[in-house]
Amino acid sequence: MGDAGGGGRGTRGSPSCPGGSPGPPRGVTCGWPGRAIPWWPPTQPRGPPEGVSHGQPKMLIPWWPPTRPQGSPFQIVKIGLVVPKYPPCGGATPPWVHKGGDPCSSGTPNPLQAPKGTGCPPRATRPRWMPSFPSLAAFVAPKDKLFYGFLKPWLGDGLLLSHGDKWARHRRLLTPAFHFDILKSYVSIFNSSTHIMHAKWRAAAEAAGGTAELNVLEHLSLLTLDSLQKCIFSHDSRCQEQPSEYIEAILELSTLVVRRHHRLLHHPSWLYRLSADGRRFARACAVVHDFTADVVQRRRRALNRLGHQAWLESHQGRSMDFIDLLLMTKDEDGNTLSDEDISAEADTFMFEGHDTTASGLAWLLYNLAHHPQYQERCRQEARELLKGRDVAEIEWDDLSRLPFTTMCIKESLRLHPPVTAVSRRCTEDIAMRDGRVIPKGVICLMSIYGTHHNPDIWPEPQVYNPLRFSPENSQGRSPLAFIPFSAGPRNCIGQSFAMAELRVVAALTLARFAVRPDPARPVRRKTELILRAEDGLWLRLEPLPEEG
Repeated sequence: MGDAGGGGRGTRGSPSCPGGSPGPPRGVTCGWPGRAIPWWPPTQPRGPPEGVSHGQPKMLIPWWPPTRPQGSPFQIVKIGLVVPKYPPCGGATPPWVHKGGDPCSSGTPNPLQAPKGTGCPPRATRPRWMPSFPSLAAFVAPKDKLFYGFLKPWLGDGLLLSHGDKWARHRRLLTPAFHFDILKSYVSIFNSSTHIMHAKWRAAAEAAGGTAELNVLEHLSLLTLDSLQKCIFSHDSRCQEQPSEYIEAILELSTLVVRRHHRLLHHPSWLYRLSADGRRFARACAVVHDFTADVVQRRRRALNRLGHQAWLESHQGRSMDFIDLLLMTKDEDGNTLSDEDISAEADTFMFEGHDTTASGLAWLLYNLAHHPQYQERCRQEARELLKGRDVAEIEWDDLSRLPFTTMCIKESLRLHPPVTAVSRRCTEDIAMRDGRVIPKGVICLMSIYGTHHNPDIWPEPQVYNPLRFSPENSQGRSPLAFIPFSAGPRNCIGQSFAMAELRVVAALTLARFAVRPDPARPVRRKTELILRAEDGLWLRLEPLPEEG
């Protein structure tokens, strides 16, 4: 199964680092090639306390060994640090950085270039280990508090950030809100939001003389935010057509969280609060929290004033939204969720549901633009479904009648997963099948991207081939080989919601528009919170004549 983590444990001694301080564990150098970084701070000549990694306390300084030792690709140091033992490529470039050959390459960490089945992206933060074998990912559990902690002031204790008994209780209470019977009512919202986006595209194409060149990720982000506001709050901000303070705050928060992650000096909360970004983050949080709290409190007052039955009757003629469902839910003891809990779950749904779905849709259109034969097959499938209808809309029962479109969506999620990795912390020592141990406290980055590109599982992994997901080709494949929505008990609770929206938007878009690459704007991948494209994902969109 490849090396999962552990050769022998290192010892202190070996070559001294600059400054006269004792050296790192055997086989570990002091910095990037050509750049000396003291392994221990000058004030700690004897090394850090047990459990603290090299560099400043609680800070990991990246390094590359000058030679390639034999044995396991990873060495677990005495202090619990998982460190790679492979040399740089070309003298200074880490071995898992893209180096040409991929038109989407942007020099971002590539787990495919790391030892097969494992990877360890350079991060100036904490001990990390990245599995990309499905069987290895199954061992990993609770979430890493470092990065997720940056989201806490925004999202509170929603499903993404809560843990233990609170997480388990909320997961049970929220699951009915994503039942198929509830999702059926959202399909009409997906249709209406898509119609608005398409009207904008047609206007842009007409103004450009027939074909529009657009950053589709920008448009799709507004579409998903529009749909989510309607599904969660029953609120139409018309954000696809005019500015919305709430939507702008959501987008700004996403940007600021990514920026903080990459700025080491902004990691301490007290320092971040004093920075310009920290003040912007606080203002945007206030906008989001005020909006959500206002909706929840108004609904709660109406429920208390009318009573349970009358409040339900007042909803006759319209579907219940996410807030309504959470106000009505009760646990086995008859206890309801607090207003604070409901607000946290609503904010979490907005955060998790807009960028990931928009990214999935954008990369789907990108892949189909480069494979017109698959695009045309999807188009014919959608048009056959819509033929003869007075209103060209996708209904809930239609989703199962889009098999090839669904295969194309899944293959796009494999090739370009919106979330490329998820982070978990080991709460106890984990014994692997080969007898090696991942120590307690190590942060494991489960590489979704690496798993989806593992050639032992996916032959020719860089090729876009929807037929991988045909019924006959899917037989016998591990359920952990394809994990765009993560896996296990903490998988994405909204994955059925996301897949429904993906199919509706894809079918309607391909039925109405021809999608082509924009050769003037090559696409290069960029991983932030989600898999994006540098400078946007631009495509050419040509409106097609309506079929009778």
